[in-house]
Amino acid sequence: MEERYRQTADWDIKPDATAYSTVINAWSEVGTELAALRAERLLGRMEELYDDGDDEMKPTIIPVTACIKAWSNTVDDAGKDVVAEHVDELLSTAVEKYESGDDSMRPTDITFSYATKAMLNDMYGPDRIVALQDRVILKA
Repeated sequence: MEERYRQTADWDIKPDATAYSTVINAWSEVGTELAALRAERLLGRMEELYDDGDDEMKPTIIPVTACIKAWSNTVDDAGKDVVAEHVDELLSTAVEKYESGDDSMRPTDITFSYATKAMLNDMYGPDRIVALQDRVILKA
């Protein structure tokens, strides 16, 4: 869809943040490492477009949560260390953006629930999640 938009510049087919979030959420249901990587790549694309001046593509906690969900569904496929690394990065980045004043990146209970599921088997995962959750609570 993005390619077609670039070819035609037809605003009627320009993908927006909702379209990206919907596809990211679909990838989150697949349960494979490849699907989680694709979800993360789409989130990265949203960030690129936003950084390049497309304000409508600003990522919120919704696609970030969907990426965390994607990783939480891949524990058996990807391995606990890979999952923990990706989830920690996604969640830490969201918390940092929230602490910097971006209220649209405030992690929700659902975000923390998926992160906990993903990092449950990591030795430091649950403690890390609680520490990040405390930072969000303190800011609120």
